[in-house]
Amino acid sequence: MDKKIQFYASEILFDTKRLIGSELNKEIKKEIENFAERNSLLRYEDNSHECCLRCLKAHFLKLVKNEIISISDFMGINKKIKEDAGHHGYYLDDQKLIKI
Repeated sequence: MDKKIQFYASEILFDTKRLIGSELNKEIKKEIENFAERNSLLRYEDNSHECCLRCLKAHFLKLVKNEIISISDFMGINKKIKEDAGHHGYYLDDQKLIKI
């Protein structure tokens, strides 16, 4: 992979280890890890998984809409992810395009 492309990929991806903080409950942390594993774009030697923050935020927004998680749980994620949710009303999960 050319260094320019690799640098760009690093800019639009994140390491879930940085996102998972002590104030998020175990179920939310596990959901983040599962989503990142299902939607990994790059894997590093340390076996960390990375995914698109916008898609992750949209996934949690969808979970709130489907009443799977509470709005307060989403607010914890919303506080940590500054990006908009999804891409033009959609996000990718496990190679499927999902409407928010």
